[in-house]
Amino acid sequence: MVQQVNYLNIMLKYRIFDKLHNLFCEEPDYRWLLSRKGLLYNSENDEWHTIGERFFVDYHIFMTDKNGVELYTNDICKVQLPLGGFWGNVVTEKIGVVEYNTDLAGYIIRWKYSKNQHYIEINSDLDIEIIGNIYENSDISFT
Repeated sequence: MVQQVNYLNIMLKYRIFDKLHNLFCEEPDYRWLLSRKGLLYNSENDEWHTIGERFFVDYHIFMTDKNGVELYTNDICKVQLPLGGFWGNVVTEKIGVVEYNTDLAGYIIRWKYSKNQHYIEINSDLDIEIIGNIYENSDISFT
């Protein structure tokens, strides 16, 4: 389910994953309200839920991958990283997860730690492809 909230003239977009049923809530599903206190309200059954127990919220990062698919936090992505080389065409491929980094005040793709680098800030110049998410594709290993 993808929900949109207009807050201070900024459209926030998010999706909700239901851990109990192992699926994303269907779209459009306007029975959900997201509070600033980390709670979800379900107007259909008048219940409040703490985010991170049964339900998880992924936020849209206002970018798409190379196929035009919208990027959300907790998406698993392949990213092509340029390494330079004589003709500038040497690349390496990493698989990581989309996260918000408070120190950088922006979104990153984080992969398995290596001595050189274990994340990259997301920008429009990167070659990114979504290959899954952390809920439904836990078998994908980060490189």
